Amino acid sequence: MNQSSGPLDNYQGLPQREVSLHWDGREIVRRVAPVEFRGNFADCEILVQQVAGGAEITVRLAGAAVYDHYFLPGMHPYEARLAIGAGTTEQATTEFGIRDLAFTQASPAKRQRPPLQFELFNHARIANPNPLARRQVTLPPADWAFARLILTLKLHDAGPQWDGWDRTGSLAVIGSDGVRHVILPFITSFRTPGRWQVDVTPFRPWLSGPVAFEIAIGTDARKKHGFMLSAALDFYHGTPDLEPFRIVPLWTGTAHYRSAANHFSDFFPPRSVAIDAATRAAKLFIATSGHTKVGEFTPSRRMVIFAPEKGGNPAMERHFTNRLWKSDCYLNPVRPQAGTWYYARAGWAPGDVVRPWWIDLTPDMVPGRTAELRYLPEPYDFTEVPENQRPTEAQIDQANQIVNAYLILYRSPEGQVPAPFLRVLEVEADSNAARGGIREGDYLVSYAGERPTTIEALRAAISKAAAAGKKRVTVGISRGNRRQELELDPGRMGVLLEEE
Repeated sequence: MNQSSGPLDNYQGLPQREVSLHWDGREIVRRVAPVEFRGNFADCEILVQQVAGGAEITVRLAGAAVYDHYFLPGMHPYEARLAIGAGTTEQATTEFGIRDLAFTQASPAKRQRPPLQFELFNHARIANPNPLARRQVTLPPADWAFARLILTLKLHDAGPQWDGWDRTGSLAVIGSDGVRHVILPFITSFRTPGRWQVDVTPFRPWLSGPVAFEIAIGTDARKKHGFMLSAALDFYHGTPDLEPFRIVPLWTGTAHYRSAANHFSDFFPPRSVAIDAATRAAKLFIATSGHTKVGEFTPSRRMVIFAPEKGGNPAMERHFTNRLWKSDCYLNPVRPQAGTWYYARAGWAPGDVVRPWWIDLTPDMVPGRTAELRYLPEPYDFTEVPENQRPTEAQIDQANQIVNAYLILYRSPEGQVPAPFLRVLEVEADSNAARGGIREGDYLVSYAGERPTTIEALRAAISKAAAAGKKRVTVGISRGNRRQELELDPGRMGVLLEEE
């Protein structure tokens, strides 16, 4: 529970009853509690529930939820002890008391397999004349079971050539057709290093086999200043309750306001989507950012209309509304920064990933039918702004928004198998494995009908096959996105293996 760190941060004079979550020596998130809890004893409940890839945190104060199942990546099971502390700034004095304390533990978490980690970029420099970097990475096959995928993005100190401004950035995958799909939009900080972890499990259909990644940041074309970034992707083992199997791009790119009569609307034509019969859930992902003065510093309202059956009964349509505005930029854990980082913005903040607007369409979708989605932005409203402070019509018309909107369909997991445990690091020349066609980087899936999960289990399977007098054994391997069965002589294989 913290006070704001300076008079300029909380320039809006918002309540300073802040509650933050910290993990691994870092502040992860900070929010203003929805109700006042200072001055008298207030009930406080903290619940930590282990899930794939981390933990879900619930914090309730005075009966109100400050965090409700907030996912904290990387918070894995550990031996814990309870510790409580309190403090104030030098300018403040107060009292802090605790009573009726209870600490309980239940349902011990099981040991988890370490995730498979893939380096996407390592200190990639993004600067003119090439303000982007690309790299191809081979990811696990689509049928390997993973309960969660976590993307870690790091912004490093880039030295004297570090761009001093906040810029729009994105991490995208490039499809086989050359189309660019942004999976993580972000805004760089004002010369302040940062680290962010984001759940990108919904984009699993785009994250298997050979994948081309691109990281790009807007820059000042007149200068060679830029940024330095790293990114990695962690695949956490386990079978998900539902499997994302299809992603439908709806509206992607830069939307231009153009005029009050248009107000972005020409960018958002209605979209028809056939909902597969196997669909069990559907969610809409809308991430919006931008960097024009009016587009960035002016709130606006928007509506999404979902018709479960195109041309069907209008009474069945669902309307979802949202105000595109973020007033808590001053609470960003990446602080303090230079510049205007603490000012409220239209849904995003310097030194942060862009938080999407998620809409759950599951209760209203009809599998096997064609649905329609409409996005209705409202014109900017400056009626409450003093006339001498209103932007000109030309400034308003130049506003834009960078939009990435996808419909993600889920089904019951089909054909999901646990990822193999044994990876081939080296193959001896002219060995049994080399003659049979095994290569470095292959995963060993099976040996003579057995599915070994440890090197010791593989040795047992080899001994068992030899004792049975087999002349040849079938060895199943996974290579890239393909499964293969190879015929080997029984006995020693001649490989160096790594247990994962």
